[in-house]
Amino acid sequence: MTEENAQTILRESLDVSRETMARLSLFADMVVAENRQQNLISASTIPQMWQRHILDSAQLIKFIPSRGRWLDLGSGAGFPGVILAILQQQPIILIESRRKRIDFLQRAVDALELRHATIQGGTLESLPNIVASAIVARAFAPLPKLFALAHRFSIDETVWILPKGRRADEELAAVHDSWRGKFHVERSLSDPDASIIVGSAIQPVGLSRGLE
Repeated sequence: MTEENAQTILRESLDVSRETMARLSLFADMVVAENRQQNLISASTIPQMWQRHILDSAQLIKFIPSRGRWLDLGSGAGFPGVILAILQQQPIILIESRRKRIDFLQRAVDALELRHATIQGGTLESLPNIVASAIVARAFAPLPKLFALAHRFSIDETVWILPKGRRADEELAAVHDSWRGKFHVERSLSDPDASIIVGSAIQPVGLSRGLE
């Protein structure tokens, strides 16, 4: 996929306006500039920024409910958290534990005037309980660890949106005996060989909500 094709998908399939495309481009420039100071993304992916990072993040908005508060776990360089914040106005919390990345995310949020986006520094274990309508995690952790760490932020109606590359079926199989929920797998717009796990009503096997 060329960068031009990725931008076309954003405009036509995801209905991204010209003004929003300009803001996405500004953020991409910020990432490239900051990458000279800290390793936000692999340098080899910079020529495919629109496909590998922007479109790959933006497509997740199709599965996120247009209500409530969203959590982005392990925001890193801001993919997908900052991208999703650019695309919509729902409150979103970007969770990141590394100091230099927290500082970059805050500069990006301020520069782009994303007042509905909040940066939460620290590990998931250190966070207070927050009920989220959507939990997004891109390259954060394998499903068993992810569910164990983040389950307390969810209710049955919470939608989990988890890009998993080419390992979606393998990772779902790994939690079959320990976690249950309503799952389906969607194909990625940015990579036909990659998949996105979308789930809800996720809870440990043998534990009902009433007993938590």
